[in-house]
Parts: sequence; C-alpha cells; structure tokens
Amino acid sequence: MIPRAIFLLIGVLAGGILACGCKGPHRLPGPDFPQKRPAPSSLGSVPAEPRAEAFARYAAGISHELSGPPEDAPEDYLRAAKADTSQPNLRIETAHRLLQANRTQPALELLQKAAGHPQGPGDVHAMLARAYIQSGETNAAIIANQTAIRKNPQALG
Repeated sequence: MIPRAIFLLIGVLAGGILACGCKGPHRLPGPDFPQKRPAPSSLGSVPAEPRAEAFARYAAGISHELSGPPEDAPEDYLRAAKADTSQPNLRIETAHRLLQANRTQPALELLQKAAGHPQGPGDVHAMLARAYIQSGETNAAIIANQTAIRKNPQALG
C-alpha cells in the first residue's frame, strides 16, 4: 500500500503539471518578436563609428566613477561629447557631470553648443545658467534663466 504522503505528493505534482499546461504558451508582455530594426537612415546622419566611440567613452567615464580613479571620469565624458557632436543629450549629460566635478569651463562650452542646437531639450538653458553661476558670470546666468523660463515655463511648477 502506498503511504498517504507519497500519494498526496504525486497528486500535487500532477495537478501542478496539468494546471501549467492548460494555460497555453507563456508570453512576456511587450512587443512581438522578432523586432524590426530601424532603418540606418532613421538613426541619424552620423556614422556608427563616432556614435559607438562616444558611447564607449561615456561608459568608460561611468566605470571610472564607480570603480576606477574617479578623477579620470570627467576627461572620458569630455572625449565622449567630442566624439559625437550630433547628440545634444550626450552634451548636456556630459556637461552635468563636468559641473559636478567642478570643471566649469568645458561644461560651459558644451552647454553653449547644446543651447544653439535646434533639437536640444528646454532644460539646457537652466543648466547653462547654473554653469554661469558656478563660473561667476551672474549677468549671463540671469539671461540664461530668463531664456529657460521663456522656453519652458511649465518647468517652474
């Protein structure tokens, strides 16, 4: 005679197998696979090499911040922004990290270029004002803040 515990265990396993099999195939939520890759023209006019180099240098900066000598990170960020000048968001993020490292002059140069870029985000002028304040140029900071408010007034609230 089969002990009751083994009979109960077999029943639970069989019920679990049947319950899992009845639901059909499991799919993770999200897009259907395989995904279509965007056409190369939709990635921008910059060749893949400068973009890859920029991302690699940015990743090296993050690596230096986290585990390497952190004083090397701002230089890696600056090289990343110079490798791919078509990325205004990369310039802005690089400038933000340079400001954190008190490297005001290179951050100012990046932000001034990003402020002139037509696809740059509206927050660039506010960050430019911060860079001007950090460098002691208060009049330029006031003008940059006024421009930031004029371009993106909903950011105040």
